[in-house]
Amino acid sequence: MFTYAGAYSIAKTNGLPLHFYDHNNFKDVFHITSQLVNRSKIEKFRGLRIPNMVGYNENMFNISKDSETLLRSYFWSWRYFKHYENDIKKEFSFRPDVMVEAKAKLGLKTKDSVQKNGNEKSTLVGVHVRRGDSLNTVIQQAGRVQPPLTFYYKAMDYYKQICGENTVFVFCSDGIDWVKTNLRNVTANYNMVFMDTGNSWAVDMAILTLCDHSVVSSGTFGWWAAYLTGGTVIHYKDIAREGSAIRKLYSNNEEDYFYPGWITMK
Repeated sequence: MFTYAGAYSIAKTNGLPLHFYDHNNFKDVFHITSQLVNRSKIEKFRGLRIPNMVGYNENMFNISKDSETLLRSYFWSWRYFKHYENDIKKEFSFRPDVMVEAKAKLGLKTKDSVQKNGNEKSTLVGVHVRRGDSLNTVIQQAGRVQPPLTFYYKAMDYYKQICGENTVFVFCSDGIDWVKTNLRNVTANYNMVFMDTGNSWAVDMAILTLCDHSVVSSGTFGWWAAYLTGGTVIHYKDIAREGSAIRKLYSNNEEDYFYPGWITMK
């Protein structure tokens, strides 16, 4: 999603059309408007190729208007699309079938919790716990970190204080069994629901965006869920381990990655 948002903004800034290789089937999930191209066209491309870029580099906007340019970068920074945020949120608006499924599954999971609150409005906080590939040895050696359980406790305590006892925490994860096992000792302290496994990534993200606020562990999936949700966002303090290969890709204070106004916790 960072790749698409960055490329979209670079193309628009330069008044150029964007042709996008949709390897994640975004067209089936979002209302993206850019023209799609297939893999063979990418493989046969003979124009200018821009080297991979992860963090923010303003020089990426200085591309030639005289020839086609292939961007294969990650663009993991909100600064690339800061002038086109409304456009980007429209591009990443979910298609009706995804949203209908997400609403149905969220409603079913939170029904009992919401009913307990009676006439009092419930506040839903989406919590994304990144597991999956972040546990890969190679990725961990590159610097990827896992937040400690205390991070989630502190984040939930914060929302209970500002939103009240009617706060419901909605957990989505690619390791939901791990989440249930490791949080079972605090189920009496917080009103928590755990989404089932088997959902597509799109439905899980849509579920998170239906919440009022967000807790982000690590990784870009949670970042985008929180960005599209709005509200208050609490994120884990580190992108990656200090001194690691991943960490060196970002600015010293990480402000090019974490969105302005988000709350840092550790």
